[in-house]
Amino acid sequence: MDKNTNVKNRIIEVTTELIEQHNGNIKDITARMIAAKAGVGLGLINYHFRSKEKLITECVQRIIGKVVTEFQMTKQYETDKECLTACATYVFDFLFEYSAISRVSILGDLQNYTKNCNSVLTQQGFSLSLKNGISDKNKSMFVFILTAAMQTAFLGSETATQLLGYDFTKKKDRAAYISKLIFFLEGRCRLMNKKIGVYGSIVNFIAVICFALCMLFGFNHGSYFSSMFIAFGFVLMMCGYAYFAKKEIKLAGYISVAFSVIYTTIILLVYFAQLTTVRFNNLTQQAAILLDFQQCGLLFNYDLLGYGIMSLATFFAGLTIKPQTKTDCWLKYLLMVHGVFFISCLIVPMLGVFKADSPTWIGMAVLEFWCLYFVPISILSFLHFSNCKE
Repeated sequence: MDKNTNVKNRIIEVTTELIEQHNGNIKDITARMIAAKAGVGLGLINYHFRSKEKLITECVQRIIGKVVTEFQMTKQYETDKECLTACATYVFDFLFEYSAISRVSILGDLQNYTKNCNSVLTQQGFSLSLKNGISDKNKSMFVFILTAAMQTAFLGSETATQLLGYDFTKKKDRAAYISKLIFFLEGRCRLMNKKIGVYGSIVNFIAVICFALCMLFGFNHGSYFSSMFIAFGFVLMMCGYAYFAKKEIKLAGYISVAFSVIYTTIILLVYFAQLTTVRFNNLTQQAAILLDFQQCGLLFNYDLLGYGIMSLATFFAGLTIKPQTKTDCWLKYLLMVHGVFFISCLIVPMLGVFKADSPTWIGMAVLEFWCLYFVPISILSFLHFSNCKE
């Protein structure tokens, strides 16, 4: 390390000490004071930093950066929201307790906004508190807006107090502001998660109704097409249950999603084959036995297996619900009882109950009964997701 570097570091070290000794009141710190304490000529400050203001800015950035980097949560929190609220409240309190250096830091960032500035480092620190239920893109937007809202409230605290009604000189009002801000941002960022469950329920309801009607009127290709959309809507519903599940039963939600994906994969393969290969090709007798759903062969049995796995998904989805209303009680009951269908869907193909020459009305009656059972699940799921609170 050369002499110039040693002198520069000494000036920064001394200036940082003076800032801390004066509790951030940088107006009380003069260039002569810095030079005298560092044991250097006054001209070296201008030589290395061009002005006292630029030197102060660099030192302040280092002080703030150190605070942001070294901040660690010593307490364990049950949710990301609690952790983020504690972290943001700590930073917000720091801004007001060390207002002089905080103002220099923020204004310095605005003049030279880089990936390594303190504002971005603060955002990165906030991001570490958000581990679940939010995409990286939404996370970046979330912490950017949070940091900007905190800095704006700090820089214009008097005006913000008039506009928002919070007295930022009081610790409890600062905490209330952060809690409200995070509550609002969390609701906006995660609103789509709620909508996904709602939309999935709607898609599933419409698809089940269409499936039932197509079965009644003997429109097989329509029932195949509807079945594909039952699967699409079902996956969205299961994702909704997993998202809103409490922490202690989150695993049941993840299992329901896994089973729903397996079910959907099987169903799409079966019915896409009916609408394409089986529909447009003159299959040999052997190929028809394997591929044609109406022949009760291989793909028919796969279809039953798929619905069996769907039943398992609903069972685990039911475990995620902690009923608060009668509607939720009924939904939980219907979902878990639906899980019983897994046994029949698994065993029936092994017993060879359904064959190509079996009366068609039997299969139709079973499927119509299933539709009558599942329509209420779709409706109650829609109500459940609509009433879920973030």
